[in-house]
Amino acid sequence: MLREHAFLRYVPSGAAEYEEKVRTACGMFASAVSRAAGAPVPNPYPAATIDGLGATGPDAGGRAARRVAAALAKASAANPGSDRLRRAADAWRRASEALYAASRA
Repeated sequence: MLREHAFLRYVPSGAAEYEEKVRTACGMFASAVSRAAGAPVPNPYPAATIDGLGATGPDAGGRAARRVAAALAKASAANPGSDRLRRAADAWRRASEALYAASRA
């Protein structure tokens, strides 16, 4: 979805529409990760996005979840008082581990 609409980010009148698509895609990815990992994860937007996700294969979801966890951890470090970001990073890290374990089973 994001790849098909990437041109919007370069058009001033389409920037808000593209951001909404990124927010939606992040929510959809969070939902898919929650179902696959068996653990809830929050929508990472805006602290982390899945923009640029393009890999495929059995480990792609785990790698993407690990990147989201790292971005949330970085955002948490930049905002030390944000327990929400720290908890989100931990949830995404645990989900990425569960996805890797499931892909190995």
